[in-house]
Amino acid sequence: MFVAFFEGTYPTYTKMYRQNTYQTIILTPISPDEVAIGEIFWITSKAFLSVISVGIVFTLMGLVRPEHLPLSLAVLLIMCWVFAAMGVLLATIAKSYESFS
Repeated sequence: MFVAFFEGTYPTYTKMYRQNTYQTIILTPISPDEVAIGEIFWITSKAFLSVISVGIVFTLMGLVRPEHLPLSLAVLLIMCWVFAAMGVLLATIAKSYESFS
């Protein structure tokens, strides 16, 4: 949750207001909806890689049974997507970096 939400807030805000990355992307034949969805899925994939890493470590340490891992990964994938979307939403309405505190 932390990785997805953090990646959705500060880096997205920076790309939007400081670097003007999204304004440059919009000059291409891509719609703003596609940019937002792509950004959310990219953040989700980065967060899910962290989830997979922690899941592997927990399984190797014996803290999680291997048969429970697929269901928990499915639930955690959805959580990564939700928190990434919330972070991007917050970044779009934030007025400054201090708004995230």
